[in-house]
Amino acid sequence: MRTLARTVVLALLAPGVAGAQRLYASNEGGNSVSDIDLKTNTVRATFHVGNRPRGMALSLDSKRAYVTLGRDDALAVIDVEKDSVIDVIPANKDPEQVALSTDGKTAFVSNEDAAAASAIDLATKKIIWSVPVGR
Repeated sequence: MRTLARTVVLALLAPGVAGAQRLYASNEGGNSVSDIDLKTNTVRATFHVGNRPRGMALSLDSKRAYVTLGRDDALAVIDVEKDSVIDVIPANKDPEQVALSTDGKTAFVSNEDAAAASAIDLATKKIIWSVPVGR
């Protein structure tokens, strides 16, 4: 059986991080994220984030990235400067994609297996609501 590896990318134009222009790529099959320097086209680091990383979103201040972890039913919170996971937040069943509210306080997640959409309060790390959206 052939396994399809999927990669999701998030461009990080984070001037607060040494003027870097970077790209994060989630490596779903490898349970990791790669940090790529766009100036040199090299991988700065690849680090473990959790099981089945997929969609990503960047915080308003560019200091944190949020990546959905489909098999962990969670969001990993990444410290962009350190390329490391600093927290894991429950995100309902099988999160696939994530987007942040305009104020950066809420994460909106699509939950594939649950056929739902969920909202997560990032300060309290609690699911505010979840609604069925159909398959």
